[in-house]
Amino acid sequence: MSDNSTLLMTYSLCNICFQKIVGKIIRIGMDVYLEKTCPQHGRSSVIIWRGEPELWAIWERFNDWEPERFDEYYFKMTSKRGCPFDCGLCPEHLRKPCFIVMEVTNKCNLDCPVCFADANMKSYTYKPSIEILDEMYKHILKYEIGDNSQSIHLDVNSLIGCCRNNTSLPVIKLSGGEPTIRDDLPDIIYLGKKKGFNIVLDTNGVRIAKDTKYLERLKDSGLDLIYLQFDGVSDNVYYKLRKANLFKIKVKVLENCLKIGLPVILVPTIVDKVNLDQVGEIIFFASKYSRAVKGVMFQPISYFGRYPEDIVGNRVTIPDMLHAIEQQTGGSIKISNFIPIRAGVGCEAHCGFSSLVVVKDSKLVPVTSLPKNIDKYLETRTTISRETRTPKHSREVLRKYWFSTNAEDSHDNYLWISGMHFQDVWNIDIRRLRKCCIHEITPSGHLIPFCIFNLTNLKGETLYRDKFLNLFKV
Repeated sequence: MSDNSTLLMTYSLCNICFQKIVGKIIRIGMDVYLEKTCPQHGRSSVIIWRGEPELWAIWERFNDWEPERFDEYYFKMTSKRGCPFDCGLCPEHLRKPCFIVMEVTNKCNLDCPVCFADANMKSYTYKPSIEILDEMYKHILKYEIGDNSQSIHLDVNSLIGCCRNNTSLPVIKLSGGEPTIRDDLPDIIYLGKKKGFNIVLDTNGVRIAKDTKYLERLKDSGLDLIYLQFDGVSDNVYYKLRKANLFKIKVKVLENCLKIGLPVILVPTIVDKVNLDQVGEIIFFASKYSRAVKGVMFQPISYFGRYPEDIVGNRVTIPDMLHAIEQQTGGSIKISNFIPIRAGVGCEAHCGFSSLVVVKDSKLVPVTSLPKNIDKYLETRTTISRETRTPKHSREVLRKYWFSTNAEDSHDNYLWISGMHFQDVWNIDIRRLRKCCIHEITPSGHLIPFCIFNLTNLKGETLYRDKFLNLFKV
């Protein structure tokens, strides 16, 4: 790989007008960039991989571009304008969802400077009724049947039976805004559990730190896991990103969840010069609570929704994260211990990273590592996939490692150290988008990949979020 070369051709979008334009993924020196030119608004260039260009190429080899085995009913839309303008899904998409985000409100009990949903700032209030949310669950069940002509007429009990017999269901993540501002959230959870879904709650933790009875109601309703916003181990980080001192609240959430046996994933939004220097401390903190914490899902900041201009600086790329983890854990977890998220089969390889780490005698012992012989590994993976027709979504992986709460379970002292590098209007790569397995479900029953649903241009406009949620305002 030469120091200045084109690695891939793709499509992207203009940062200002959303026009679909050609993008080039190029190597410049030791870094990888996405370059594009809009006929109206000119050229832009953004770093997508800092250093380690050979690692970028290795991870690219992990990508499996064979489509998921879709049934026709998944394609609610036809491909007219082409990806990403026909989401719903359309036949250009390659992956079923591993989990589905279901937003229950666009209001929040915080006013964070950083918010992908731009909560509390919209001109409309989105608060779907229990009846609408029930229909959204049913839409997802119908997708799992696969026969458009018959499934639409099945009652919900038949739908549940067919889904359980034929396939695992995607995990549902209730999100917002802040879902816990809804007093009827336990009822929303119960609706999903009754239909056979595993339910994850996306939360800042403010309410469940203080209201233990409400937290117990959530668990009794069937909640499987807390996806806890957790940006660092000091209040200065929270004040910068959330405009509130929240560290003690986060600790209280973990203590409350530990008492009732509710597992937690810590979710830090990582920003350069704010908390990139705390990733090691976050991992060590998680290891101390490994009986409750199942993993850490780092999310380098993506610039969509709401964010202050003064944090738009050096982007945090995947190599930045991996170097920080290795250095700040004293080499306990090395760059070589990380692989592309689900090894490129479920997600596009450059979307994320993951490593399984066992917590043993207060030490971190990595289990995963990059294969030494990539050619042999990929040949074996292809053969196994062909023979077993392994699904390309990662639903069973999530169930195995996220939802274990048995104190005798051998998995109780592990941590998934992982990260998702979501795309924004600057670095949106249509190739990556087509492999997305994190989807939003809309009240109208459309499935839309998370990044494109939240994409915001420089004028503050969204492609999908406002169009779909504003229709169901209250």
